[in-house]
Amino acid sequence: MTGGLCTIADVRAWRGHDDPSATSEVDDVIRLFILSTSEYVERHCKRVMRRQEYSEYFDGNNSSEMYLSEPNREVPIDVDEPFYLYHRRGSPRTDRLIDATRYEVHDDGLVIYPAGFICGIRNFRAIYTVGFNTDGWDTLGIGGTGDDEFGVPEDLRKAVAMQTALNLKKMSGRYGDARLGLTSKGLMETEAISEYVQGIEPEVKEILSRYRKVQY
Repeated sequence: MTGGLCTIADVRAWRGHDDPSATSEVDDVIRLFILSTSEYVERHCKRVMRRQEYSEYFDGNNSSEMYLSEPNREVPIDVDEPFYLYHRRGSPRTDRLIDATRYEVHDDGLVIYPAGFICGIRNFRAIYTVGFNTDGWDTLGIGGTGDDEFGVPEDLRKAVAMQTALNLKKMSGRYGDARLGLTSKGLMETEAISEYVQGIEPEVKEILSRYRKVQY
């Protein structure tokens, strides 16, 4: 989960910067803002967005079907990565691995277990990989080569790039673009960047609505 949800090139496209401003110092600041904005977007959406291993406990429901909490149709589970399902039994509770041939997992988070999820409180556990692949962020951070390699949907990249550009504009209004690169070390040391990563623009919020976790 080292990468952000958009590239430096995406942000530059929104900011309209010319080549003269494309310095390593400025890129360092943009990179910090991308990461901070990505984290803020994840908190807003109340779900994991960047690819990572996730562990969750859930209650058995006396049904053969169970939906995991993090993945959905917009933020899918990675079915090509290992998936582990445990039944937690005994006193003290012990995680007992269920043979993978006894259940099936769908990319929207649906788990079908014919033997049934026996009713109980936090008596099942799942470990899986979920979120969009941002592993190539360091190499794609300058140029970005498209959704297939980057792994983040175009509309989500647009939303995060737009919000990042707006957050940068807040700092530019205070310091000016000429000082953008000179503030990078201070921002890293004081974590003052959070001052500029507050709130989400209406247009961005509208795009993010499809990714936001619905609380029941």
